[in-house]
Amino acid sequence: MHADRDSILKEAGAVVDGGVVRRFGAVDVERATLADGVGLVDADHRDRIGVVGPDAESFLDRLLTVGVKTMQPGQGGRAFLLDARGRIQLAFDLYRLDGESFVTDASPGHGAEIIEKLDMFHFGERLAFEPDAGAESALELHGPRAAAALAAMGLEAPAQPGDHASGAVAEVTLRIVRRDRTAAPGYVLIFPAGAYPAIWRAALTAGARPVGFDALDAARIAAGRPAHPHELGPHASPLEMGGMDGITEGKGCYPGQEVIERTIALGRPARRLMRLSIDRAVAPGDALTDEAGKAVGTLTSVAPTGDGAVALALIKHRAAKAGGPWRVGGGVAQPVHGPTEAA
Repeated sequence: MHADRDSILKEAGAVVDGGVVRRFGAVDVERATLADGVGLVDADHRDRIGVVGPDAESFLDRLLTVGVKTMQPGQGGRAFLLDARGRIQLAFDLYRLDGESFVTDASPGHGAEIIEKLDMFHFGERLAFEPDAGAESALELHGPRAAAALAAMGLEAPAQPGDHASGAVAEVTLRIVRRDRTAAPGYVLIFPAGAYPAIWRAALTAGARPVGFDALDAARIAAGRPAHPHELGPHASPLEMGGMDGITEGKGCYPGQEVIERTIALGRPARRLMRLSIDRAVAPGDALTDEAGKAVGTLTSVAPTGDGAVALALIKHRAAKAGGPWRVGGGVAQPVHGPTEAA
């Protein structure tokens, strides 16, 4: 934690655990901010790795599920590295800066794994991995008024998820990335670390209110958005998440492609990600069972709601089609109907 960020967060009353800002006050109040206004979220804990060089495009394209060769500067989105069974080995956001420069944005601690696993396929291609050494910081804006807050800061909101562009606030050049982590559009601001106070205060002046990761993660779960490592890990296939986000259909060969294409053709992944409402406290990893006591799925993410919880779960296809309810932790889990935001 650099000094400027430390001072700002301490002044705002942040509760920090392992470098992650968990909350500033009551989580329920912060969740309301994300539902009705715009939350300002510290994102310095995320891992950002550069992949740079004349062979970076072809190298990434032959490994990842997304079409890197068709990705233009200013575009990006989710990407996966799969194993031969089509299971997720790496899950991150990939952004193209120019003809030879890409940036991965990943959950805390995943950056080292990205370098290690991609480097296993590196056989003399002209490229380098550039770990973020603390030269940049990141803040995120989430909620229905996030775009309005950007406009008040003099910044233009990128139109599509994964799109990114340059802008300036208080004479500080930054990159604005569209990244929807909740049901509403969200934006990441990436800038030199020393500019943290200036960008933080500009966002507050624009109407944003500090929000911690606990409230943001609860909003993610309520929106049905999968995240690494809870949903997007070696236990799962991307297609079980309910959409094609991170997969370019018809793309050339990559590890696990045959399994992915076969599953698309059959139209039936083995399991399905579902949102659940549960009438008591539960925890990730708890098993779901049907009326006969047969296991049908597992909770992957949980957010408390009063005496109960909202959760995400990977559920066997036949059970998901039947639609529950199911038993979990001595309570009852009911499906939450409506579209799942698999992004």
